[in-house]
Amino acid sequence: MEFHIGDQVSACHYRYAGHKILTYASGKKGVRYLFECQDAGSKAPKYVQFSDHTIGPRKSAHFHIFMGNDSQQALLAEMDNWPTYYPYQMMNSTGRGGDAAPLSAGPVSDAPRIRAVSQG
Repeated sequence: MEFHIGDQVSACHYRYAGHKILTYASGKKGVRYLFECQDAGSKAPKYVQFSDHTIGPRKSAHFHIFMGNDSQQALLAEMDNWPTYYPYQMMNSTGRGGDAAPLSAGPVSDAPRIRAVSQG
């Protein structure tokens, strides 16, 4: 993944580190897929978690990417800040789609622009 903030770009190859099914205070369940940066010298976030609110295969309208350098546990505990990303096509004519940032366009507010690169 590449992270773009202004002219600064940081990148890392992330390895899948499992998933956690969470039960929220509302009683609803969600899943977070865990990833860890494999380059110790990278300035990209060390830990990344992906959530699209679904536990099984299903098309999603948006998703959340949590990022940090402390630990996976610290990110799993985050329940107040939900960085939201959605397809570029969902942006309205003002170039904004609420508080969410598009995956393939520049940031809305302070969210970094993220580019996922398939190694595939």
